Amino acid sequence: MSALDDGRRALDDARDARLGQVSIASETLLTVARVLGGFRTTQPLADVRLFQSDGEEMSRQLRSGQVDFCVASQRLSGPRLKSIELGREECLLAVPLGHRLDGRDRVTVPELADEPFVTMRPGHLQRTFLDRLFAVHGLVPRLSCVGDEPGASQDMVSAGLGIGLIPAMSRRLGTSTHVPVAWVRVDVPDCHRVLTLVWNEGSYLSPTALAFSEFITSRPFMTHRLPEQCPVGDRRRVGSSSRRAFGAGSGGFPADAMEGTADGARADRRSPPCRGLTGPAWPPRRARPPARPSCWRRCRTST
Repeated sequence: MSALDDGRRALDDARDARLGQVSIASETLLTVARVLGGFRTTQPLADVRLFQSDGEEMSRQLRSGQVDFCVASQRLSGPRLKSIELGREECLLAVPLGHRLDGRDRVTVPELADEPFVTMRPGHLQRTFLDRLFAVHGLVPRLSCVGDEPGASQDMVSAGLGIGLIPAMSRRLGTSTHVPVAWVRVDVPDCHRVLTLVWNEGSYLSPTALAFSEFITSRPFMTHRLPEQCPVGDRRRVGSSSRRAFGAGSGGFPADAMEGTADGARADRRSPPCRGLTGPAWPPRRARPPARPSCWRRCRTST
C-alpha cells in the first residue's frame, strides 16, 4: 500500500501548481515554529502538514508514510530510516522564582533527589532524559506533574508545581519574560539534546518536501528566525509593490505620511509597516484631491 500511496502523491504533485505537500512531525511545536515560518516565506503556497508526536509515534508515522520528516531529539528506530544532525543544545533546570535553587549557577543530580519534577509521559525526551540522569545515581525522580505538552512545562514550573528539565531554546526565545522562571545548569557532562532530521529513504518525497529538506539544513538550526510580524492591531500585510512605497520618510515611512495629522500628532509615531509579507500597505498613502475639470479653469480665466 505504501508504494500505491507514493504513486498517488506523485500524480497529485504533477497536477498541483503548489508542487505538492510536506508532512512533518515533532515532539514539540515550539521546536519547529521558526524554521516553518521561514520556509513559508520562501514557499508561500506550500501545503504544510504538522503533527505533534512522541518518539514511538514518529517512528510509526515514518514507516507508514504518514509523514515525510521528523524533527526528533531522540533516536528513532526502524528499517530504512536515515537522519542528519541539525544541532545540539544544553538542557537547563527551570525552577520557580524564589526557590532554594534560584540564584545557583549549577546543581548536582543528588541535590535534586527530593525535588518534585514537572515532566512528560514516557516516550518524550524530557522524561527519558530525567530518568537516565537519576538512574546513573541509583535514584528515581519524584514526579508532581506528568503531561503530553512539553511547551507547558515552563508554565507549570512558574506556577510552583515543581522543577523541570527544559531545552535552552526556551531561554533564548525569551519565554522567561512572560513565564518567569530561574535557570540553573545541571552538573553532568552530557546534559544536552541533539536535534536530528529523520526520513524514510524508501518513501516518495514531493518537490515541496525536497525544498523543505534543503531549507532546514541550509543554515545552523538554531539561527532560523520567524518572518517579521505585523504591528499589533493591524494584521494587514505588505506586498513587494507596497514595500517600494516606503523608505522616503524617516523610519521607512513615505514622505507624505510624515506630515502633521489633524490632532497635531505625527504619522511616524504609529507602528512601522510590516515588511516581507503580502497584502495592502500600511499606513496608507493620503489620497490626492481630485483634479478640477478643464471647464472650471476656462471659467476662471474668462472672469
